[in-house]
Amino acid sequence: MIRKTRIGSKNTFSALTSCGNTVKCFASLFLSERQINGGYLHSLLSGGIFNQILNNPNVSIPYLVLSVSLKLKSIFDIEVNRKSWLPTVDLFCRKKCSYNVSSFLGELLKTENPDLLPKVFFCSTSWLSLEKKIKAAEDLFQEMQDHEFIIVKRVCKSGQKYEYQLIQGYMNSESELGYTLFEWQKSGHPFSSIYGFSLTGFFGHLNKFSANARWDCDNHHSMTGIRELKFNKNRYLPAF
Repeated sequence: MIRKTRIGSKNTFSALTSCGNTVKCFASLFLSERQINGGYLHSLLSGGIFNQILNNPNVSIPYLVLSVSLKLKSIFDIEVNRKSWLPTVDLFCRKKCSYNVSSFLGELLKTENPDLLPKVFFCSTSWLSLEKKIKAAEDLFQEMQDHEFIIVKRVCKSGQKYEYQLIQGYMNSESELGYTLFEWQKSGHPFSSIYGFSLTGFFGHLNKFSANARWDCDNHHSMTGIRELKFNKNRYLPAF
């Protein structure tokens, strides 16, 4: 993905296709190898349904259901009692996701000192499909998926206040071909232009991701150019 002979030397990029590789390649332009390889990058990403639940001391039911049951390997209890805990977990995840999306939009729109721009924001959406029965701890994580991307905020050369660039790649799947950053920028997708994209349109899709009870392939395609067909119409829990 990235080869360096020393920190600060010229990076060599290969055409590995995934959102994570794209984020790491871009981050290598201003982070050291130690920061990238040492897990620093993942600490910048806000996604992670279970991290949101387990690290929130005010949410007792999800904590007990997911944390205690997983530690005790009592997956049976999670599945049998799904009807009792799922509405609470679902409500929490959607409200948390919606709040994070709204807060991030506010951060992008706020007035900035031009000398502090450009700014680079590391982002992640993640979701947990609820269609399959949970028979083992591994099932929880097999049904989880995330998509990492970057938004760059900078002063607009045309005289408008700010412009924003969406940087992302996507991994190949059995049903869809992914793309590299270079392919994304040449795709002609409404959000792929190096000259900026509409925050209103993009965050409209993020808000749908937060609110939808079932996976919307068209909505995900509108953000990423990928449909994630294996999740089509699945019930899911969202995170941002």
